[in-house]
Amino acid sequence: MLEELTNRIHAGESIDVDVCAGAHPEYAGQLRRLLPAMQALNAFGGSHTAGKDFTEPFAAIPPTTGVLGDFRIVREIGRGGMGIVYEAEQISIGRPVALKVLPFASMLDERRLARFRNEVRAAGQLHHTNIVPIFAVGSDRGVHFYAMQLVVGQTLAEMIGQLCRDRGLETPVGTMPSPGGATAQSGETARAALSTVRTDNRGAFYRKAALLAIHAADALEHAHACGVVHRDIKPSNLLVDERGVLWLADFGLAAVEAGADLTMSGDLLGTLRYMSPEQTQGSRVVLDHRTDIYSLGVTFYELLALRPAFDAAERAELLRQITDVEPLPLRRVDAAI
Repeated sequence: MLEELTNRIHAGESIDVDVCAGAHPEYAGQLRRLLPAMQALNAFGGSHTAGKDFTEPFAAIPPTTGVLGDFRIVREIGRGGMGIVYEAEQISIGRPVALKVLPFASMLDERRLARFRNEVRAAGQLHHTNIVPIFAVGSDRGVHFYAMQLVVGQTLAEMIGQLCRDRGLETPVGTMPSPGGATAQSGETARAALSTVRTDNRGAFYRKAALLAIHAADALEHAHACGVVHRDIKPSNLLVDERGVLWLADFGLAAVEAGADLTMSGDLLGTLRYMSPEQTQGSRVVLDHRTDIYSLGVTFYELLALRPAFDAAERAELLRQITDVEPLPLRRVDAAI
């Protein structure tokens, strides 16, 4: 039925929600909730949505212009596990923002919708100079979204990748671009500065890396003090703006003061290469703030060494390395560290 409705909406047919709900009373509640969102998403994209399957995980507003509540969409800037992020303008005050939109398929999944709300709850209660703040949260015609500060710069993942390319090294798998945060890549000042000091003055590079690590550690200390464990610290969730200030983003997997468990039994949530040994055990153990500290350590190990702390390509071997092997000491990678 959902496929039939999708095709009718793509064909330009206007579907009366009341009539449709009356024809399918067993699904009336779901139809009243989902049909307005389907029609709204189709309206944003116009012809660009032709052939799009709204049941796909990232079926949402296409990278064109549109309006959601008080926000005018400018362009798509990233996709992450929990949604699509757009550069947008808050119409009422003319403020640029990053707007994260929940994909349509996630509206069909109560667990994904719960994680989206959990992300808003976790990040929304944190107020720190190194944590991307949330400005507003809302729903327009059934489309869920929230607005956050737009950070002009790059992710730490992109910076590590560029440093590797500058030195002719293989780019680590974990640092391939996968932005789901709030970065707009309209400037390369921070990345260029870090690349220059890495080439010209390794001591200055290591001091700059240490400063970024301090920013991240300060942000995590604040989150932990507020009862929030991030659980997905990795280079692509650390943003560096044009001034060289680091921002912590993407609280989609955060645990809030022993709140409801949003995992399935045995789930591995997060990116394996940056997981703590206890996090690789899935839901069999309770995670606390120490898992974030570990993940931050392996993240900055990668920045300093320009190689992952653990580099196995196969999942089983990578799990074994994380749980049983010590990383190569950094000073054996580079005695100048």
